[in-house]
Amino acid sequence: MKLSLPAALTVALAGCAPPGFERLGPFTMKLTAGEGSLAGVQFLYDQEEQGCQTLDDDFSVEADGVAAEILFRGESSWEWFSGCGLPGAFIQRPSILGVTSTITATSGGDTMVMEVADLGSNLSAHPILAPGEWVHAGQLVRLAVDPGFDRLEWPDSAEVSVQVGSNVQRGYPRISPPSAEGVLEVQLPSTLPAGPTRVLMSVMGHPRITRCEGPGACAETSWSTVDFTAQFISAP
Repeated sequence: MKLSLPAALTVALAGCAPPGFERLGPFTMKLTAGEGSLAGVQFLYDQEEQGCQTLDDDFSVEADGVAAEILFRGESSWEWFSGCGLPGAFIQRPSILGVTSTITATSGGDTMVMEVADLGSNLSAHPILAPGEWVHAGQLVRLAVDPGFDRLEWPDSAEVSVQVGSNVQRGYPRISPPSAEGVLEVQLPSTLPAGPTRVLMSVMGHPRITRCEGPGACAETSWSTVDFTAQFISAP
């Protein structure tokens, strides 16, 4: 069977490639933006210099000991465009914000380790109330926010929803960022009924690399989405 020139080049490159991450040449393990429960990890390298590279069969990526949800060893993309499918993975983000995660990638005996702070996908809060005190519609409620609040970019408004049976009513009060002590004030709409109440919003986070070890460099994403939630019962 006669191979086309691009296919022959790919086979030749694969046949002489060294094991592990060395085949990528100088490379960067980059954390990509996180939305929902997942974040991405890509392995960036000079495709013109190295050609399209595929990492070893044992290539793996895990976050805090949990294997990646999706894994790409890298591949040639000659059939569609002159470029390469980069190695990478989608990892599970921590469920809470104020923790440090360890991302470990291995291939052919090589290991890359990246520690990242503030990769978590959720931030919670609870109302500050005296014993026996209830939250009421139209009240200014003070919420104690969990750690990590001071490293986020807060929106100008929040969603307040109250569920009564199968119906959900919503209001959108304006807010300011939490105080230095982590207290967020939310003016509850007076038009909402009593019942199970939730304060929701999407907040912009900025994960930070705190450690990078291995044969390559590390780069962090510029942003991630954090889901803020506070829940309580409002009274009439």
